Amino acid sequence: MNTASSVRDPKYVVKRGKTPVLKADQARALLDSIETETIIGLRDRALIGLMVYTFARVSATVHMRVEDYYQNGKRWWFRLHEKGGKRHEVPAHHNAEAYMDAYLEAAGIADEKKGRCFGAAAQSKTPRLSQPTSRPGPRSSTTVQATRSPWMRWRGLRFDQEELKNRLD
Repeated sequence: MNTASSVRDPKYVVKRGKTPVLKADQARALLDSIETETIIGLRDRALIGLMVYTFARVSATVHMRVEDYYQNGKRWWFRLHEKGGKRHEVPAHHNAEAYMDAYLEAAGIADEKKGRCFGAAAQSKTPRLSQPTSRPGPRSSTTVQATRSPWMRWRGLRFDQEELKNRLD
């Protein structure tokens, strides 16, 4: 009988991801290109800004509630509910904080602590009158919103990340 047969090899874990990341100037150009005259534009800027500054996943960002953006001492924090039941609490970058404050103020949902931060847009023929609703909407529609909203649409085409990167360069 081999006494070493019960010893297991260490688990192989890859620490470096394969997801490409936007450079700082590309992220700044993307955030600055968002039209903020409407509540939907403010929502999109807050949503993308949150993902840029916290490296959060789309589903964790979309399913945030208003109470998940909270003040702890002098700093504001984001509580992200990731997959697998993990919860990350991340300090808010000052730009992300400004984007969230502007959106919550304009949408009038700052006092609705149990409500969703980034609700799906209510259907309206005029985009200026579209309001976010309290329903989160499915992840697939949010991904479509994030990739096909007016500030990322050129001539009605939907761009993948590589094309977006090329246009921002």
